[in-house]
Amino acid sequence: GHFDMRWQPWQRVTTRLGLALTRASGNTTFLSPNVPPGPLDYGYYKPYGGVEISIARGFSWKADWAFYDYGENALFDPRVGVRGFRGNQVTIAIRNSF
Repeated sequence: GHFDMRWQPWQRVTTRLGLALTRASGNTTFLSPNVPPGPLDYGYYKPYGGVEISIARGFSWKADWAFYDYGENALFDPRVGVRGFRGNQVTIAIRNSF
């Protein structure tokens, strides 16, 4: 699923807020015991947001934030460990368009 909302409270300010979701649940029979379990049962969640401010004609300042959350729900395998991560990402930029 994906949700994205854009709101412009003032002429020079634009905000964005959203959420991306992916969820899968599956299983399979592995014929070889040496094969680590694949990513068949996982969840991936990404809320994000940002603001863009128009400074002057052709110049704008932009800041974005995103949170990444990925986790597999498979049984623990000591050969590969826990496969999952979480992280925040912040991006700040000045845009010049001509």
